[in-house]
Amino acid sequence: MAKASPAGVEQPHRRDLILEAAIELFRAKGFDATGIDEIGAAAGVTGPAVYRHYASKQDILDWAVRVGTDEVLLTEREILESARSPAEALSLLVAELVEQVLDRPALVTVLLRERRNLSAAGKRNWSRALGAFTAEWVMPLRELRPDMSKTEAEVTVNCAIGIVTSIASRTDAVGLSRKMLASRLRGMMLAALLASPG
Repeated sequence: MAKASPAGVEQPHRRDLILEAAIELFRAKGFDATGIDEIGAAAGVTGPAVYRHYASKQDILDWAVRVGTDEVLLTEREILESARSPAEALSLLVAELVEQVLDRPALVTVLLRERRNLSAAGKRNWSRALGAFTAEWVMPLRELRPDMSKTEAEVTVNCAIGIVTSIASRTDAVGLSRKMLASRLRGMMLAALLASPG
């Protein structure tokens, strides 16, 4: 949680700074190759000071995944509650996912690439979050495409999401403006979701 500076400007809490620094390092170097001292230095503290906020490097990774998935699921639920139709819900879900990937490519990359390094509890949390995430996309999709079975819809959703998340590790090297990239990704994802079989 942020705290106010004397001038009233919100300042990130040290725990948040450590988390963001770790996410960037996990993206750049991988979980295994990143050390606690590096995380501390990137966050402006000593390595041992990291342990005042997190029990271990493993704890940081588990927390990054938990925070990331909680934020996404909360936003998804808000979209589904406010959408006036299945088509609007799907369009808003797509737009939000594209924004999340473009706004936080390091977190998305870590969520996808470092699952194997999660603790047992972290893996359970990830699996539950992924199941809930997919289910919330399947619901409006099947209303729009009643010809799809639940399994077909789940596969379609996962493939379409893969189109967007695959760009997370190279958002700074695609050669397109953010606006053009976002538009292209939204179009590709909606086309994949709504494509007729055959």
